[in-house]
Amino acid sequence: MSRMRTSIAIAALGAVALAGCSSSGGSDTETGDHAEHSTTQTADATTEAAAGAPDEATLLAVVEGIGDPNLPTAQKVDLVQDGTDREAVIEAFNAVLANYPLTFGVSDVVEVDPTTATAQVDVAGPHGGAPIPFTFVEQDGSWKLADPSFCALAAMGQVAC
Repeated sequence: MSRMRTSIAIAALGAVALAGCSSSGGSDTETGDHAEHSTTQTADATTEAAAGAPDEATLLAVVEGIGDPNLPTAQKVDLVQDGTDREAVIEAFNAVLANYPLTFGVSDVVEVDPTTATAQVDVAGPHGGAPIPFTFVEQDGSWKLADPSFCALAAMGQVAC
């Protein structure tokens, strides 16, 4: 679970606990109703915030697909923002991947807006690795690696966009 979701969940649990403490019996019915209403609003906001950002598994599937040397270029264009415009670069990067396998990890997903998210992506190859902030965009109903982030990844394989 990402740190952001954990923080939101902790805040929501704190609000529920606070609401439970604030209703102290029959004479505070109005206060209890207000606390219950606030808790409902907090829970709704938590659900809404978590619903917009893609989860780590979704973004991991994107970068792992791009990094899979056995996945054809024709399928990889669907994983990159405006991928058909980068088909030649994807093909060249795929050739590099045949001899230089990469592994990925995704953490710290943050929703920038409803169609943009950032995440920390750990990229590792035979000679080590590094965490890199990548941007992902929702395009045509699915999450894709943003073009500048794809170009940064391709540059690691000495392939220029």
